[in-house]
Amino acid sequence: MTNKIKSRALTAYKSRLILLIIFLIGSETLVFGQAGTVTAPSATASSFATYVSIPPATSSGIPNISYPLLSLPTKSKDVTFNFSLQYHPNNISNQHQASDVGLGWSLFGGGIITRYIYGKADESTGYAGSPFEDDDEYFYNFFGNSGRFKFQRQQNGTYKVVHHSQNALQIDFVSTPISGMPLGINPTTITIKDGNGISYIFSTMSYTRYSNFFARGTLHLTKIQDQNGTEIASLEYKKIPFGPLNGNTNGYYYTITLEKATANGLGTVEFGIGNDPGLDFTRSDMAQINSVKLKNYRGETIRQCVLEYLFRVHQPRWPRFPNTESVRFLKKLDFLGSDNVVVEKYAFDYIHRNHDADGDHFDYYGFSKQSYSNTPESGRNGVLEKVTLPTGGQIIYDFMSNKIEHEYGYNDVYFS
Repeated sequence: MTNKIKSRALTAYKSRLILLIIFLIGSETLVFGQAGTVTAPSATASSFATYVSIPPATSSGIPNISYPLLSLPTKSKDVTFNFSLQYHPNNISNQHQASDVGLGWSLFGGGIITRYIYGKADESTGYAGSPFEDDDEYFYNFFGNSGRFKFQRQQNGTYKVVHHSQNALQIDFVSTPISGMPLGINPTTITIKDGNGISYIFSTMSYTRYSNFFARGTLHLTKIQDQNGTEIASLEYKKIPFGPLNGNTNGYYYTITLEKATANGLGTVEFGIGNDPGLDFTRSDMAQINSVKLKNYRGETIRQCVLEYLFRVHQPRWPRFPNTESVRFLKKLDFLGSDNVVVEKYAFDYIHRNHDADGDHFDYYGFSKQSYSNTPESGRNGVLEKVTLPTGGQIIYDFMSNKIEHEYGYNDVYFS
């Protein structure tokens, strides 16, 4: 049977469509362990963890907002690259940075394992498993699979994987000790095998930059093997070095973004990436995905997507930062055929309000508010409000702020 490359066109609507979705903006629960702090991964990587913590579902009040981009099959019937843009309203607070496709948006279709560091990183302390609740937590998202796990240190000094999600995935790892840190765990390769016997190998590392240090933050999917161990697909990434930190000017530390996905012998999906070093230490990822192209095995472009952005002031960054910091928002998504002619257009609009000059007006979970009341209405600022479809029809979202009582203590947050 011959595999053919297909593109997943978005469904066009023949008439004007208005979809009203009422949503109570909830919040992610932050866990404070070890040294009492939580260190989140990079902008693009951290956006995926929200889909594990608060998955889109009727029960959670989170609508499934997803726009398919391009599809690329492999020589295995069990594996197909399906790239899409997905939106999550809980990724817009001022504790979240804008990803490489805009605030609240994530590019799905590749694979990522990211972690949240609770206090000191496990590789630096050998703290994993003692006590267990203070271990760093790993989140994975790839090819329709998502979940979380931790590494737990055993009495004999070895580590085992403890699953926090119910699935049939098998997780193996290779740890490379760091000099001077013999007790810690430093996974440099993680292999996840699904129920069909397909192995997904994560071995491309990126780093996360914080206020005064760098840390190993995320492992990215590097290759895929079938049931016989034959490589059927690979992924390549563009390294984007951070600027100097504490006098360190070498290019060893970097973040990365997906640049190319290859289905061996069939074709590729290639990403046009922009890089703005001036966005280092801001609420926007330095990388920006400007285009996505589907090519056949001869390198001919079959279909492509072009993304357009706008930058504007959003919520004050946490902790207090100037309100003049602009944030990346996805503005337009155009689909072009092999002749470079636009065949579909989508436009995105967001609620936009000017902010109070007082940067302290935000709640514990990072949503800004007009006053210290129980209803932070301006938490809706920056949330997706309208999608204009190729036919001129519109999908309108009405996201409503939740009410909370805040006693200004880490454990004194309640929802009504």
